[in-house]
Amino acid sequence: MSSFTDEELFGRCFVGDGEPENLGRGSAAIRGASYNQGPAVIGNDKTFGNIAATLMVAPLKNGDSPDPSVLGSYCGVSPSNPSLFVVGNSIIKANLLYLQIFLQEEILLLLEM
Repeated sequence: MSSFTDEELFGRCFVGDGEPENLGRGSAAIRGASYNQGPAVIGNDKTFGNIAATLMVAPLKNGDSPDPSVLGSYCGVSPSNPSLFVVGNSIIKANLLYLQIFLQEEILLLLEM
């Protein structure tokens, strides 16, 4: 395994053997775009015991980082160590969506697509 202290990429970053056409080719290539074939884990590496999804997002586990802080959200009550914070429009497309709210209430939503 290679190890780098800091690395800058001025083009694109591809991990795996995919060739995503939507990121452009040649002069139409989108600078800063990235592709990861997956699976990928972001956050605490011990959260998932097996491959649970293409992208697995867990709470932050990095001693170099301050604790996450989301001021002004949730009517002033911020969940402890949020795994995902989105600013802007978001779309989740799924047939079955299971949500666990930060108040530990469990909600099962059935969505028709």
